[in-house]
Amino acid sequence: QSADEEKPPWLERKRLFIQNMGNISIESLLIICCEKMDNLERLQRDFVENGKKAWEQFGRTQQEIGRYNRALCEGLATHLGDIAAVKAFKALLDNFMDMTLISGGNVGGGNGVDPRTGEERVR
Repeated sequence: QSADEEKPPWLERKRLFIQNMGNISIESLLIICCEKMDNLERLQRDFVENGKKAWEQFGRTQQEIGRYNRALCEGLATHLGDIAAVKAFKALLDNFMDMTLISGGNVGGGNGVDPRTGEERVR
């Protein structure tokens, strides 16, 4: 893609990346896994401090980010197997999704949308 070409939409880029994970080296997939864990940890801290504003930096909804990370985690598990890094990413992702679901996408409580399914949840 040249500098003059427009990037494909976010969702399309993410889908293509996940579809092509089989063409990425094991070493690179491990780096990606660690990078995504770091990103989730930062997002979790930002969410605790700023609530729903944490999502604004991405221009994506909580549900979109949740679904992408879930699909990415499943892709990493497919290509890397049941290794400690993938288990740690899954545990961090589960914890993060539960935390944001319980608080309704904002610190302080309320109803939420399950980022795994997109369904509204009522506490």
